Amino acid sequence: LNYLFDWELLTSHRTQRLYLTLASFGLPCLFLFFESKFCEYRLLNFIKIVINFILNPVLIIYVALLNLYCIYRLVLLELPRGGVAYIVLACLIAGFVLRGLNLLIKSQIYDQIFKLLPLFVILPSIMLWWGVMHRVGEYGLSEPRIYLIACVIFANLSYFVMIFLRNFSYKFLAFFMIFGIFFTHFVLDTKQLVLNSQKELLLRELRALNLLDGSGLLSGDVSKIGKEKLYFLQDKFDYLAENGDKFALDNKKFIAGLEVAEQKNLQIFSINFSGTAINVKDATIKMPITSSTNGDELVMQLNNESVSINMQKHVEKALASLNLKPDGDFGAEVFERLKEKLLIFKVGKRAFVLRSMEIVQQNGVYKFYDASVLFYMEDAQLK
Repeated sequence: LNYLFDWELLTSHRTQRLYLTLASFGLPCLFLFFESKFCEYRLLNFIKIVINFILNPVLIIYVALLNLYCIYRLVLLELPRGGVAYIVLACLIAGFVLRGLNLLIKSQIYDQIFKLLPLFVILPSIMLWWGVMHRVGEYGLSEPRIYLIACVIFANLSYFVMIFLRNFSYKFLAFFMIFGIFFTHFVLDTKQLVLNSQKELLLRELRALNLLDGSGLLSGDVSKIGKEKLYFLQDKFDYLAENGDKFALDNKKFIAGLEVAEQKNLQIFSINFSGTAINVKDATIKMPITSSTNGDELVMQLNNESVSINMQKHVEKALASLNLKPDGDFGAEVFERLKEKLLIFKVGKRAFVLRSMEIVQQNGVYKFYDASVLFYMEDAQLK
């Protein structure tokens, strides 16, 4: 639910307390029930109870939620998230396995539902293939994607057989599975497939940027390429070069030009606390438990709470004190003048002192990049 619908029901504090309460009272009750009744049940009867009253209902809810998610995405006309492919595949496998278990225990309670199950997984399967094919077209093949596609093909074929052959033999599917494992591991060259796919993506992008002529030679001005395209080209060239592709190895000069263009597009300014004085009247000095950066946010775990500070706004505020903007034309000397304001600042009754801060200039705009916290002061009165 968290991943599919962005609901925080399963991770909220109240829900976790509810889980703990149910587990505290429910598990002892179950133990006492089975302790008194176990002699009357054989192992097979216990397995039937688990399958009929726990696993089968969970599968039904699972399939219903996936169909709701598919309808939700179709209404919004949005692609499913990347991880949904694995969620749908797990559902297909679970349905296949549970159908076999219901046949083994000869349970007819959910017989009609399992006959209709292949129809209920059609919409999630379509959504799965839509997402997989779109991402293969956008990012190319990778070995995990190849094995994912192989598993999805096997699962969809199994359900296709289940639609038309109600009493099909699992032996046939077992044979097909063994064949698939042998083919993907010993016949199919997945490494070469991935290499060809990534190379095709690279060539397509080079043609779109007019960097590849009809004869297959690279030429053109890479300094005008945008940051995202530049990183894309570098990533693909690096992958091809690491795997010994001739096209990448023959164009090392072009790759070096991409690296030079990246360095021009990205400049990092570092500010250190050394030599900075703190004028404080009274304060209690404390150390944060942990600190990390998350985009523009500096996140600190203090003794009893977590504090998040928007450092990009902090940088912009410091620049504004000199009537400057983040897209202004200035250099490192400005940040040296603002050193005290950037590294020492108050939030509420606390004053935070940074060991260092890094500011990056991307395409002419200065942005917060990273920071390291030295300490903070409670009830600080700065002079």
